[in-house]
Amino acid sequence: MSVERWIITDQAEWLLRRRANVNGSEIAALFRRNPYLTPFALYAEKAGLAELATPESEVLRRGRILEPAVAAGVQEERPHWGIEKAAEYVWSPTWRLGCTPDFYARCPDRGLGVVQAKTVARPVFEDEWAEGPPQWIILQTLQEMMLTDSRWGAIAALVMSAYTVDIQIWEFDRHEAAEARIVAAAEMFWSDIAAGKPPEAEWSRDDEVIKALYPRDNGAIVDLSGDGRLVELLEDYEQLSTIGRDAECRLRAVKAEIAAKLGNAATATLPGWEVTHKTQKRTGYVVGDTEFRVLRIKRRNQEMAA
Repeated sequence: MSVERWIITDQAEWLLRRRANVNGSEIAALFRRNPYLTPFALYAEKAGLAELATPESEVLRRGRILEPAVAAGVQEERPHWGIEKAAEYVWSPTWRLGCTPDFYARCPDRGLGVVQAKTVARPVFEDEWAEGPPQWIILQTLQEMMLTDSRWGAIAALVMSAYTVDIQIWEFDRHEAAEARIVAAAEMFWSDIAAGKPPEAEWSRDDEVIKALYPRDNGAIVDLSGDGRLVELLEDYEQLSTIGRDAECRLRAVKAEIAAKLGNAATATLPGWEVTHKTQKRTGYVVGDTEFRVLRIKRRNQEMAA
């Protein structure tokens, strides 16, 4: 396996380099194990169909600021490790897999390893880490170990409560079978992109992706008269719209799938329904003008439909 390395000197260039690969923080999406990223969203971004970059969340900001504290805690728990910040991006041009390790650790007995640093609130830790690190973090660490040719890896979690912090550490050896599955998943992913074969969307999670794919209408009218699934969705929409907050998640998924059916079209034609998804503009005196699409659905009465 041949890899390339680049010392991170510019945030924008780092993001650009990452865009060409499936990275450690993204790989679990290919196994539908990433709680923050779906296969469809990853496909849309890597295929250049939609720009899904979002501002830094408070959780990510917390992790970035407290990352040195995780390293300090690990050093206390493992004083025989030599820990250093891994300020580089590593990737395989062949597999189009990449990673940005948090830290390298050198152990006198085991040689070079990688340390994946996480910060976790105590309630989340007790709920989601009871049986060890979540699978998406394990996959991230396994990919980092493989690409950096490290002999071992560790996940270190800084567990925080109101008045205390605690360090939990899990150590892993290389896992050839898991590495083979990671490589195979990446190869299939890039093959599907080349063939234009997107994965099935998770409508309740991919609604923002649909908005990014179809940001404005083109004024067209699409005939969906023979689409039975759309009729089912429209009936679901009508029912869920009256239920209230308990149905918000399902309603969001239904709206996303309806929007995907229309794509860039402004209007859909089919018996019994009036469906539009038109672009509207709002004048803003502070942040500037904005564009957005509004989905409007109305059931025609039977007399009109006839």
